Amino acid sequence: MIKLPDDVKEPVVPASIAAAAEDSRFGPDHAEQTKTAWKDVQVPTEVVVYEGVDHGFCIRGNMNNEKQKGAIEGSIAQVFSSRRAD
Repeated sequence: MIKLPDDVKEPVVPASIAAAAEDSRFGPDHAEQTKTAWKDVQVPTEVVVYEGVDHGFCIRGNMNNEKQKGAIEGSIAQVFSSRRAD
């Protein structure tokens, strides 16, 4: 439901996206379009695509599956590494 690049251009606050490689709503193509749109912005941004997981992996992933567990842990670390103490 995101309209690219219009919905992501010119962010005014830091932004971080954890995207699933297997996602029909915001997949790798959307991630690449977003990275391109954010290439020259002045605020911190990042887009990370996690392989082997699908939409919703951060909240309903299987912690018994090593690939999903790694993606969940990576996305959690992404949140904390992108936070800034101002």
